[in-house]
Amino acid sequence: MDEELTLLQKWRAGDLPAGNELFKRSFDSIYRFFANKTRNLADAEDLLQRTFETMVTACDGFEGRSSFRVYSLGIAYNILRHYYRDLARERKFVDDAEVSLADLGAGPHTHLEVAEQQRILVQALRRIPTEFQVVLELRYFEGQDPDAIAAILGLNPNTIRGRIGRGRKKLLATIEEMIRSAPEHQYPALDMNTLDRLLADAGPGGSPQSAR
Repeated sequence: MDEELTLLQKWRAGDLPAGNELFKRSFDSIYRFFANKTRNLADAEDLLQRTFETMVTACDGFEGRSSFRVYSLGIAYNILRHYYRDLARERKFVDDAEVSLADLGAGPHTHLEVAEQQRILVQALRRIPTEFQVVLELRYFEGQDPDAIAAILGLNPNTIRGRIGRGRKKLLATIEEMIRSAPEHQYPALDMNTLDRLLADAGPGGSPQSAR
């Protein structure tokens, strides 16, 4: 049993210091997960709070087959799915996974703190279908491998590998289109290797991750 799960169980039993410590350890990762996937800051904060509430109530159902981080991101993803479904219903989309945040009415604003040269990259992520945005950000921003992402999303690892590959192509095409429509942006020549480096640099670690 990892230390974070022990803290979660203590928090559920009423140990407030354990809850505070768990919050401090988990906040950055979960907030980062929501930061570029919501319409505004208030939505991100609401989803963050709901994630922590669900972690407490669902604690007994966690069997310890994965790390606490995978467990917590899995809860965050399920909450995000409900959020997207609500947005899709508002705008009368049939399949929320096939549309982007831009389609769902979100503007270009992001809550991620990134360098100016990466801003177009992060905005482009909001323009590709959410099923690809989620796997790319988990892969690059959180450093999760395909097996861990599969556990978080409840999918087959091969499906995740396919989504990473297709998502990178969609993202590259979206960035190229954005650059063509805004020639004032100073941006390096793009290929897949450059894209991988930019994705990794936009994440917390600042070092490239393999896409496979």
